[in-house]
Amino acid sequence: MGGAGSHDAFDEHGNEYEYKVSKTYSWQFQDISANVLEKYKEDKAIILAVVDKTKVEVLTIFSAEPDKVVERLKEKLREKAQNYAEKDKEVRRLQVSLSKGDLVIIEACQIFPRS
Repeated sequence: MGGAGSHDAFDEHGNEYEYKVSKTYSWQFQDISANVLEKYKEDKAIILAVVDKTKVEVLTIFSAEPDKVVERLKEKLREKAQNYAEKDKEVRRLQVSLSKGDLVIIEACQIFPRS
C-alpha cells in the first residue's frame, strides 16, 4: 500500500492512516525502509482489516498505535536479518508481516465489529 510520502486514508478531520487489508490474519508490510517507518509514526493509527474478498465483506478491523506497530516491525526485521545471517544469506527485500499473534504485542484494539 502507501510508501514513503503517501498515506492510504484520511478521515473527515484530515487525520492520516495507513491501512492493510487481508483475507487472513496476516498483513504484509513491504519495502519498509527507515523513511517508511518514520512516515508511519506520523499517522493517526495503523488499521488492519480482515476482508472476505469473495463476498466483498469486511469481517473485522483492528486499530493500533503507529509507534507500537513500528517497533514490532523493526523487531521482526531484526529477527529476519539475524535468521538470514545465520544461514549466510542477505535480506533482499525489507518486508515482514504482522499476524494474529502480533495483535496482542502491538496492543491493537478491535474497532469493528464493536463488541
